Amino acid sequence: MSVRVRLSQGAAFGPRVTRRRLLAAAAASAASGAVFRVVPAVGRPAPVIAGREATYRAIVEAVGVLPDNQVDAALAEQATARFAQAFDERLPDWRREVDGLLRRIQRGAPGGFTELDPGARLDLLRAWSAADGPRARRLRTDADAAVALAAESFNPDPDDFHPTPVVL
Repeated sequence: MSVRVRLSQGAAFGPRVTRRRLLAAAAASAASGAVFRVVPAVGRPAPVIAGREATYRAIVEAVGVLPDNQVDAALAEQATARFAQAFDERLPDWRREVDGLLRRIQRGAPGGFTELDPGARLDLLRAWSAADGPRARRLRTDADAAVALAAESFNPDPDDFHPTPVVL
């Protein structure tokens, strides 16, 4: 059986690639001083920015104030750690969207969302959820996305299809 292997430059190894030829090529590379090393992948996910983690924690603390829901403000630190891990494992588009959401939420309150107490944060999310006017659609979408993001760390096992209900 004849196999041709073409490199991107168009060169060919000849009519047959054999183990002997590959070993000879590797030995020649080693003898010539070629150095091989493993380089990290270019698309490595960026870790969550510390400020975004604080914003996420603040959202969890706000939503955790609500009665009768599974989001627990007392577990905000653990939820933030799970969020950071999930953030690193997600696709770049999702990370970009979530980063933008957290940035808008942080900047949406005078002095910053994280500087408000949990009750005031919840009141702000409720106000955004009921917003009316030119920016209303974005504010309502951001409020809904923030609540969904907070609840994500409290969802049960991924094989369990019961979502975490949260109502503002």
